Amino acid sequence: MLLLRWKKFWFLSLGLLLFSGAVSLLLFNLGESISFFYLPSDIERTVGSNREIKVGGVVGGIKKSKGGVRFLLSDDTAEIEVLYEGILPALVQDGMNVVVIARFEDGLLFAKKVLVKHDERYYPPEDFIKPLRGK
Repeated sequence: MLLLRWKKFWFLSLGLLLFSGAVSLLLFNLGESISFFYLPSDIERTVGSNREIKVGGVVGGIKKSKGGVRFLLSDDTAEIEVLYEGILPALVQDGMNVVVIARFEDGLLFAKKVLVKHDERYYPPEDFIKPLRGK
């Protein structure tokens, strides 16, 4: 009986050791890529050029042109200019929080995608139109 307990103890100890080793190896290899997005104040000192990254911040100063859309992405301490070739999502306005997937080159972000947080409630089209009609 006592021998069986010791076998279980060593088996569980070895399993726990292997599991913790695998998790620590995984976290060590992931490094900085584990974060969801960078802030504008982190980009210039941590990110190399021409690498696709995710950058989050507050939108400001939207300027539309034929070549695309330029806007500033900022946090409390820094701001960076973003160039997006395409149509911005309808929810993007000054003061909105967004995450852009972009390449960083020469102090400018060339955005591939712009992700916007939206309201969590879902309204089917018929329920959304009723309040607008006043019925």
